[in-house]
Amino acid sequence: VTPTPFAYDVKHWALGEQVSMKPHPRTAERYSLDEGCALADYNLTMDGSTGAITQVPGTAAHIEPFSIECTVTAHQTSTATFEAKVRIAMDWFAYGVPLLLFPGSNSF
Repeated sequence: VTPTPFAYDVKHWALGEQVSMKPHPRTAERYSLDEGCALADYNLTMDGSTGAITQVPGTAAHIEPFSIECTVTAHQTSTATFEAKVRIAMDWFAYGVPLLLFPGSNSF
Protein backbone atom coordinates (compact mmCIF):
# COMPACT_ATOMS: atom_id res chain seq x y z
CA VAL A 1 0.00 0.00 0.00
CA THR A 2 1.39 3.39 -1.00
CA PRO A 3 0.62 6.21 1.47
CA THR A 4 -1.43 9.13 0.20
CA PRO A 5 0.27 12.55 0.52
CA PHE A 6 -1.46 15.36 2.42
CA ALA A 7 -0.60 18.90 3.45
CA TYR A 8 -1.78 21.79 5.59
CA ASP A 9 -2.55 25.17 4.05
CA VAL A 10 0.19 27.77 4.39
CA LYS A 11 -1.31 30.60 6.39
CA HIS A 12 -0.09 33.33 8.71
CA TRP A 13 -2.36 34.28 11.57
CA ALA A 14 -2.85 37.64 13.27
CA LEU A 15 -2.53 37.66 17.05
CA GLY A 16 -5.92 37.02 18.62
CA GLU A 17 -7.24 34.95 15.70
CA GLN A 18 -8.50 31.44 16.43
CA VAL A 19 -6.29 28.90 14.70
CA SER A 20 -8.14 26.25 12.69
CA MET A 21 -6.14 24.06 10.31
CA LYS A 22 -7.02 20.71 8.74
CA PRO A 23 -5.01 18.31 6.58
CA HIS A 24 -5.96 18.30 2.89
CA PRO A 25 -7.00 15.76 1.85
CA ARG A 26 -7.81 13.90 5.05
CA THR A 27 -6.04 10.62 4.38
CA ALA A 28 -6.13 8.70 7.66
CA GLU A 29 -8.15 7.85 10.72
CA ARG A 30 -5.24 8.60 13.08
CA TYR A 31 -2.69 11.42 13.17
CA SER A 32 0.22 12.06 15.50
CA LEU A 33 2.79 14.81 16.16
CA ASP A 34 6.54 14.52 16.41
CA GLU A 35 7.89 14.28 19.95
CA GLY A 36 9.40 17.78 19.99
CA CYS A 37 6.27 19.57 18.76
CA ALA A 38 5.43 22.53 21.03
CA LEU A 39 1.77 23.17 20.12
CA ALA A 40 0.79 23.09 23.80
CA ASP A 41 3.23 25.93 24.57
CA TYR A 42 0.97 28.18 22.45
CA ASN A 43 -2.40 26.84 23.71
CA LEU A 44 -2.85 24.79 20.52
CA THR A 45 -3.85 21.15 20.17
CA MET A 46 -4.28 18.55 17.45
CA ASP A 47 -7.22 16.14 17.22
CA GLY A 48 -5.59 12.75 16.70
CA SER A 49 -8.58 11.38 14.79
CA THR A 50 -8.94 14.22 12.25
CA GLY A 51 -5.55 15.95 12.21
CA ALA A 52 -7.29 19.30 12.90
CA ILE A 53 -5.19 21.86 14.79
CA THR A 54 -7.13 24.35 16.91
CA GLN A 55 -6.98 26.53 20.00
CA VAL A 56 -7.30 24.53 23.24
CA PRO A 57 -10.93 25.13 24.32
CA GLY A 58 -11.20 27.59 27.19
CA THR A 59 -7.70 29.04 26.75
CA ALA A 60 -6.66 32.48 25.59
CA ALA A 61 -4.98 33.03 22.24
CA HIS A 62 -1.23 33.61 22.47
CA ILE A 63 -0.39 37.31 22.87
CA GLU A 64 3.17 37.43 21.48
CA PRO A 65 4.31 36.69 17.92
CA PHE A 66 5.61 33.16 17.35
CA SER A 67 6.34 30.62 14.67
CA ILE A 68 6.51 26.86 15.14
CA GLU A 69 6.90 23.91 12.82
CA CYS A 70 5.88 20.33 13.59
CA THR A 71 5.80 17.07 11.71
CA VAL A 72 2.39 15.43 11.49
CA THR A 73 2.20 11.73 10.66
CA ALA A 74 -0.93 10.27 9.05
CA HIS A 75 -1.30 6.62 10.04
CA GLN A 76 -3.22 5.32 7.03
CA THR A 77 -2.77 1.60 7.79
CA SER A 78 -0.59 -0.35 10.19
CA THR A 79 2.25 -0.15 7.66
CA ALA A 80 1.45 2.93 5.53
CA THR A 81 2.24 6.35 6.99
CA PHE A 82 2.92 9.74 5.47
CA GLU A 83 4.61 12.73 7.15
CA ALA A 84 3.93 16.39 6.42
CA LYS A 85 5.23 19.60 7.97
CA VAL A 86 2.80 22.09 9.46
CA ARG A 87 3.93 25.63 10.20
CA ILE A 88 1.93 27.95 12.41
CA ALA A 89 3.00 31.59 12.51
CA MET A 90 1.31 34.42 14.42
CA ASP A 91 2.30 38.05 14.18
CA TRP A 92 0.93 41.50 14.97
CA PHE A 93 -0.90 41.48 11.63
CA ALA A 94 -1.15 38.98 8.80
CA TYR A 95 -1.99 38.81 5.11
CA GLY A 96 -3.25 35.23 5.24
CA VAL A 97 -0.52 33.66 3.12
CA PRO A 98 3.21 34.49 3.08
CA LEU A 99 3.00 35.82 -0.48
CA LEU A 100 2.02 39.23 -1.77
CA LEU A 101 1.26 39.74 -5.45
CA PHE A 102 1.78 43.10 -7.08
CA PRO A 103 0.57 44.11 -10.55
CA GLY A 104 3.18 43.51 -13.21
CA SER A 105 5.05 46.34 -14.86
CA ASN A 106 7.58 46.30 -17.65
CA SER A 107 9.57 49.17 -16.16
CA PHE A 108 11.71 48.97 -13.04
